[in-house]
Amino acid sequence: MDKLLRSISRRVLFRVGATLAAFTGTAGGALAQGGRPKVEPGDGFSPESLLGPPELAEGPRRGLTLSQLKVFRRTYGTFDRASVASVIANPLNADPQAQILGTSRSGLSTYFTRDSVALYVQGFGPPASNLPASGTTYGQNFVRTAAAIDFAQLKPGMIVDTQHSPKYSGEVTTWDAANKQINVSGWYRVTGKLDTTPYVPANGVGAVLNPVTKIWAINANVTLTADSGADACAGMELGVLNAKSDDTLAKLTTLGIDVVNLGSKAVGVAYRQRSPFQIGFMSQSAISMGFLVASGPTSPLYGFRDSSNSNVVLYAEGKHQHYIQFVGPKQRLLYQVDGNGFVTCTGLRSPAFVLNASSPPASSRDPQGEAGEMRWDRNYLYIKVSGAPHTWRRVQLSDW
Repeated sequence: MDKLLRSISRRVLFRVGATLAAFTGTAGGALAQGGRPKVEPGDGFSPESLLGPPELAEGPRRGLTLSQLKVFRRTYGTFDRASVASVIANPLNADPQAQILGTSRSGLSTYFTRDSVALYVQGFGPPASNLPASGTTYGQNFVRTAAAIDFAQLKPGMIVDTQHSPKYSGEVTTWDAANKQINVSGWYRVTGKLDTTPYVPANGVGAVLNPVTKIWAINANVTLTADSGADACAGMELGVLNAKSDDTLAKLTTLGIDVVNLGSKAVGVAYRQRSPFQIGFMSQSAISMGFLVASGPTSPLYGFRDSSNSNVVLYAEGKHQHYIQFVGPKQRLLYQVDGNGFVTCTGLRSPAFVLNASSPPASSRDPQGEAGEMRWDRNYLYIKVSGAPHTWRRVQLSDW
């Protein structure tokens, strides 16, 4: 049994090595051709070592058991050398590298930071492989084409989407290259609802082999089952340990999550919460502010916008010195609502000024209200002019 486990462990180790490239190294190792870390016993595994010599898996601990995978090494330089491990889906070439400080040697002059990455993850969208409409025919369990395609790239389990509207989808089972035929488990019409009815798509419409319509760098799920002993969960915990110096509003160089658009086109949403959650965003124990819209190369149309049908757009509770405060250039106060609900503003510009209905003071010495408060009834307009002693004044309202 031990011999069998060691054999399985070797194959698992080399298979992981083929994916993660190089780990458990020492700093300053030799370089292979192309400037990549040279793999030596005790320093990790290259993709070519999938079924390599078993002695590499023996000897000192390599950080892998049947129940645990531990990856560790010192990082340096750029690209692959600057990461411990990298996972790249659908690479664009046969020798993909982690794009960490991804530049030429002279290009280092354009980067101010020098990065070290524990795990680099990147996903590419593979190019579409289309079957043209002309000469394409369908059966209940196959699609046949007149076009020249590379059947060597097919794999059982691949998806085929037709270009009908609505489209039909099938899963590749086998193929017949001589007859240019791809066999599928069946054709299912894609409508967003479960439909197990077998279909035969109409001929003369093209299809897409191995379609990918959305790519992910990381897709993580945590499941709290009904019979689990755990009663709490978190999809991801990201800890930042800063023992060097306190960050400040002027610097902001220590970040929990940093989302950056590295492309030349605008990206839709940097952060999105969807599906029912009790709270969409929560800030707790922040020092300076819970939410900040900072200045940058571009300015948003809205700093904050609520386009939902919520009961209350902005709700504040607790004891605050000010509930709302707007300031202009040079910190000039424009508008504020203080902790007692009183409004201060630099001016009032409106076609109408409305005082809500209120109870008039009982007498000119009524202790209720604050100095400057206004009340009214059908006959008088009241203004409290003093709080010590309590003094109200009124003017009579009359027709004209």
